[in-house]
Amino acid sequence: MNKIDYFEDVQKTVIDLNVDKSEYFNYVATSNRTGRKLDESAVAFGAMIERMCVDLSNREIAGSVKVLDEKRRSFIKIIAEMPEWRDLVVLITLVVNGVVVIDKEKVLFEQVYLGWPAFYVAVPDGVLKNGQNQVVIKAEDSRLYLSELSIVSFPEMKNLSQVSCTKIVKEGERFAVAIKDANKTFEKIEDLNCAEFLGVKYYKEYCILPFVAKNIGNSSCVAYFNNQKIVLDMPEIVQNIDEFLLGTDSDDHRQDDTSETYFIIENFLFSAMGNFLQFRPKVGRNFYEIIPENKCKELVDLMRDFGVKFGLSDPEGTFAYLTDYAPDIFFGYHIHENYLFFNFNLTEKHIFRRCFVEETQSILNSQSFTESKETYMQVLRKSKELFSQNVGLTSFGSASLLCCYEGNSGIDRINIEPVSNINLLTGSVRATKVKSWGAHVPPDWYFGIPVDKVKANKYRLAMQYLYLNGASSVYAENGLFKTKSFDRCDWESDFCVYNRNYLREFYDYTLTHQRKGELIVDKAIVYGRNESVFWKQNDRMAELKDVDWDMKVWGKWNNDYQIAWNSAEAWLPVSSKQNACSARANKNLFSGTPYGNVDVVYADNDFSKYKTLAFLGWNTMTDELIERLKTFVSNGGTLMISYSQFNYTDRNDREMTFPNSDNLKDFLGIDIKDYAPMGKQLRFNSGEEISIQKDMNVVCGDLLTAQAICVNENGNGVVYQNEYGKGKVYFIANKEYISCENDTQILSTVLKLIGKSSDAICNNNNVSFTVREDDKNYYISVLNMNCIDGADEEYEIIFKGNKLSGF
Repeated sequence: MNKIDYFEDVQKTVIDLNVDKSEYFNYVATSNRTGRKLDESAVAFGAMIERMCVDLSNREIAGSVKVLDEKRRSFIKIIAEMPEWRDLVVLITLVVNGVVVIDKEKVLFEQVYLGWPAFYVAVPDGVLKNGQNQVVIKAEDSRLYLSELSIVSFPEMKNLSQVSCTKIVKEGERFAVAIKDANKTFEKIEDLNCAEFLGVKYYKEYCILPFVAKNIGNSSCVAYFNNQKIVLDMPEIVQNIDEFLLGTDSDDHRQDDTSETYFIIENFLFSAMGNFLQFRPKVGRNFYEIIPENKCKELVDLMRDFGVKFGLSDPEGTFAYLTDYAPDIFFGYHIHENYLFFNFNLTEKHIFRRCFVEETQSILNSQSFTESKETYMQVLRKSKELFSQNVGLTSFGSASLLCCYEGNSGIDRINIEPVSNINLLTGSVRATKVKSWGAHVPPDWYFGIPVDKVKANKYRLAMQYLYLNGASSVYAENGLFKTKSFDRCDWESDFCVYNRNYLREFYDYTLTHQRKGELIVDKAIVYGRNESVFWKQNDRMAELKDVDWDMKVWGKWNNDYQIAWNSAEAWLPVSSKQNACSARANKNLFSGTPYGNVDVVYADNDFSKYKTLAFLGWNTMTDELIERLKTFVSNGGTLMISYSQFNYTDRNDREMTFPNSDNLKDFLGIDIKDYAPMGKQLRFNSGEEISIQKDMNVVCGDLLTAQAICVNENGNGVVYQNEYGKGKVYFIANKEYISCENDTQILSTVLKLIGKSSDAICNNNNVSFTVREDDKNYYISVLNMNCIDGADEEYEIIFKGNKLSGF
């Protein structure tokens, strides 16, 4: 039997309840822990589920179930809803074949979004029998509506069988072999190759044999248990050239003293899902009484033996003791979704006031874009100071382009959370000053509908893209063992099984395909000084149903200029086969990279690594920034910029002010004298024609060294090209910001024109590629950005005159 079957060969049998059909009724929860009513939660997270159920309140119900293999490891699964869910817990008694499995245990049935949570209870060995089995369940103290009782089982683990399946380990890393040894009969190991043995340990009924990988090659070992020789299935040891953590967060996994807590961590470790696990305790959501300290430490010790690091996202300090207990495997503290600072409704809750340092009101009083930004920066710095530990790297969780600011806050790392365009978000974190960056991937909450294999493929593709594009860590927020939005999935659900298998497969890939060389990214979109883009206007998080949070902040004057960011699709065109149908929940997650990868660099950061810069949205200009742009172009760079982005005024509802023409004329190749109407019909020298919808003005004057590459119907210039030093400026002469979708074609056309001169060009917008350089060798990785099975893509990449093609 394949050892993965211990964890994935799952069988489910529904228990027949001895209840008259007349007692059943339909029920759907009317609210949840977020405070959303049914109609409010449907847009972002799906409508709460209606199920048939029976009232179990203060009574017992019996049932029977036929078991075909009594030796399988089994759990009783209870699907139920607490109508008064704010009571949090109900007392459950469960009796199987006359054996009390749990006796008036406080069970949390968490009510998050959809309702109908599941609770799993491990059935002790020997309790179930082949044939008919009797089950009795009783609920006391709080009301409970029971919808389903079932048995979920996994294959038997025979005594002295190896149950762990680590296949690959990096040189110098720890790993472990787990053997079921109920009688603790381990004696010794012999014939050990390529590894160092660290001494036997026992965890429950498992013998844990920890090792350190010492030499590259196929490790081997023989173990003896009560004179019985067992040849261990040992991993291949590979070269260690690339630091990368892969794993899961535990937002939706129980962190109490229940079967689920242990099953998930054991499954993760024994079945080799990854090397990182983050604890995120939330009272009333994943625990009522937290796991005892001694048992939590036992799990952390087990993680150390298997070479797994842990992180904390824990604003209440529930697991604060772990940073002192296991500093050697503590990766760092995570401050999750700090952008929620702008959702002022959250200030009603103490935990959010603490997380966001109770300063949300101050940003409403700001009198400029600069003040808005600085208030946010102050909160970021205070949050880091509040939650940072004395070990590990503290991170912010960033779901928007605001990570351009967050990277300048002094934070150690940023975990982006892809809720829409992952390519743009990756580019924004990659260009920050943080020590490292990773991703917090939410396959459940933000990867859309339906909840099927296509949605799981989005998770797989997100991992692949992030890894190839430089992430140092990637972990799933949820979706490996349960989901709580759009559909209710549990351990045995197909969606969760897909995700777990994709994680294991990708973990093996990262070990056998370690990244070599430096990632080449030579183009960047400039996140202008005091810019305020959360998400692109045509690709915003589904959670923002009616009013965008940033409308109260930067957008309290006017944020129409943000539409210009949609032109980024000229460099990052949306993949056409990602199941992004008309449902608002389905975001455009993935883009192709026809001209190579693109960063989003903050205007005050270093530009020197790039060959091309493009300004799209708001920018508050300074003399210092003008000089840096001149230096960039003079040294050989290519710049695209509009006249509107030379504006000094730090609010967009006041008169714009611009530099003296003398300061720009050599740079732009125009001696600016006046303004004139842009016109309605534009024509580029290359033949493209654009119809303009909104009235705008363009600067005009004497041409010095610039050449018009786009003119209006009167023959007047709108877009210019100018040689400056060793580089080139593409100057778009609009005085007002482009503020409607149609007119962004001006920007898109110039971006494509620039893109055609790239060192690497791909002919398929559904394909993304990365280029790495190492000792004058180049490594090109190609990724199909489609999520639908069988959607193969033919491509051709021209890199420095060399052709690479395939499917």
